[in-house]
Amino acid sequence: MRHNILFVDDEPSVLNSMKRELRKEPFMAYTAETVQDAIDILTKEEISVIVSDMRMPVMSGTQFLEKAHEMNPDSVKLILSGHSDMNDVMEAINRGHVWRYLTKPWKKEDLLVTLNNAVAFYELGCERKVLFNELQLKNKELEDMNRVLEDRVRAQTKEIQDRNALLKMLVDGEKIDVIVEHALACLAETLDNNELAVFDKNDKLLFSRKNCDECAYNVRCCEYRKIVYKDYKPYISPENDLYYPLVCEGDGYGILVVGKSIANKADIERILSGYGVILALVLKQGELFSEAPQVIDSINDILGEFE
Repeated sequence: MRHNILFVDDEPSVLNSMKRELRKEPFMAYTAETVQDAIDILTKEEISVIVSDMRMPVMSGTQFLEKAHEMNPDSVKLILSGHSDMNDVMEAINRGHVWRYLTKPWKKEDLLVTLNNAVAFYELGCERKVLFNELQLKNKELEDMNRVLEDRVRAQTKEIQDRNALLKMLVDGEKIDVIVEHALACLAETLDNNELAVFDKNDKLLFSRKNCDECAYNVRCCEYRKIVYKDYKPYISPENDLYYPLVCEGDGYGILVVGKSIANKADIERILSGYGVILALVLKQGELFSEAPQVIDSINDILGEFE
């Protein structure tokens, strides 16, 4: 990278001398006899190092470098001064806008060493800035990841709470249709999807969060459900509806249909695996309850034969 160095002095002879000193150096020298010329250059060019004379018309070198710092805070600033200006120079250095000073007259070796050190300091500052920006970006990425993890933990905590509540309803003997309706309400909130329906293993619609026609759970969907009933494995229709089997202890008890569900298939199937087991338990219990009267009648018939 070739660095640009700006020299500001109201004496053309000084500027010409500076340019001669740098003729064989890997720097691009810009010169300005007035503060306004220097400001124009700073506006147009990327300057790595600024060397300004201490005593100039209109404003002093330190005043100019303060203004230059506002325009280009990354550039390295040096003051060119005589021994009589040392108090002003030290004050400028202490105020933080001036990095080093050069004396008049200068030695070429000292000038080149100082300028090379200034360029190295500028590069170090640029590298530090890049590293700082990268660190800021990494910190933001970590913050975003933490937010995602926190949201996921909150969501999974809610899922666990919902499933525990459903299990309690089941243990407390709540009506099957009430439990199914509550389960779909919880699932609709978790998935942010209201197109949900549950069918039993006889393909009877037990509950739907929407009108069957609106959700397209019609004859065409019945064909999709038949595919799932064969082996009780999840099926995604061409319309992107998910047909999720409700299985408990290896036996299938129905199907949960989630309309337009493939925004994040892995997350949805993880969520459904928890709710699906509970819904299967509910349907299993409902099946047992529905068979209970028939079992009682059979027992009564057997007992009647012994009377």
